Amino acid sequence: MKQIELSLFILSIVLACCLSSTMKQKITETVVPPYCTAYTILNEHIVQKLLQIDINSNEETLKVLVDSMACAAKNVQQELQISSQSIEQICNATDLQISQLILSVGEHEANVRQSQDAVNQANINLQNAQQQVSLAETAVHDAHRALSAADQRVHDAHKAVERARHCGLGRRRKRFLGDLKKIGRKVIKIPCSVVNSRRIDQAKDGRRMAEETLANTRNRLQNHQNNLGQKRSEHSAAQTRLHTANNQLQTATCSLEQQRNERLIWIDLLKQFKAIEVHLANVLSSSNVLVDEIVGLIDFETVISPLHSIYNVMLEKQLMTPFGFDSGTTWITN
Repeated sequence: MKQIELSLFILSIVLACCLSSTMKQKITETVVPPYCTAYTILNEHIVQKLLQIDINSNEETLKVLVDSMACAAKNVQQELQISSQSIEQICNATDLQISQLILSVGEHEANVRQSQDAVNQANINLQNAQQQVSLAETAVHDAHRALSAADQRVHDAHKAVERARHCGLGRRRKRFLGDLKKIGRKVIKIPCSVVNSRRIDQAKDGRRMAEETLANTRNRLQNHQNNLGQKRSEHSAAQTRLHTANNQLQTATCSLEQQRNERLIWIDLLKQFKAIEVHLANVLSSSNVLVDEIVGLIDFETVISPLHSIYNVMLEKQLMTPFGFDSGTTWITN
């Protein structure tokens, strides 16, 4: 495959894969109109006249015909220059967009790194909060057990009170036994009195402290649970920000890649137009353009094939409407 055919083949693939709506609009507004004009002039005022030329015509008739076709060729060259200039302007705008997108991608990458760091810190905070809740739950459980133990001590103290009461009643029934019994009653009465006044108070104090401890641990648990809920919310928000940052980075990266691919399209189109312009300029630079040179002006490989291939691609991508004449077939066969 020759170089120009390979270039146009690559151009067709890139156009098929990477053409954006914005790019389509740019092509249809700035590149297609002068291209269509050049194509039409080439067909109507050069190709068709060459196909109908009578070699046996007199020299004056041929000169008029050649001058007419040379003028048409200059018009083709001028229209292609307009397309080329439009492409160059688009290339410059695309270069600016690429530069801005490179900066944007860098900013989004930094944002992703910051968001990932925030998620990592949120994970640590969440784990710490979960550990605090676990410790607080254990403390509440221990406080429940301590309260149960305090309840048992209060119960035991009340039992001791009952025993002390029975102890005192039993001693009064036996007063008639004499001094020895009285002494015995006094000895027994002292510890009974101590049990009544101290163990119950101590047990109640212990129970009150156990209740306060349980209330405090429950408050701490509630606070840690609230903190855990907050850390979960922060973790979720950090993950959302990271997800958003990744999406923004992906969008910017895709846009950058698309702009780079579109720039390749513009550069390739520009090369094709420039090659045709150079060819036309070389032919028209002679002071006397002859019929043979006019025939060379529309060389198939240099002019017809590139213009016709670009035409087919633009039709395929719906960038323009078909010409009102049979483009390419007549040129190729003749």
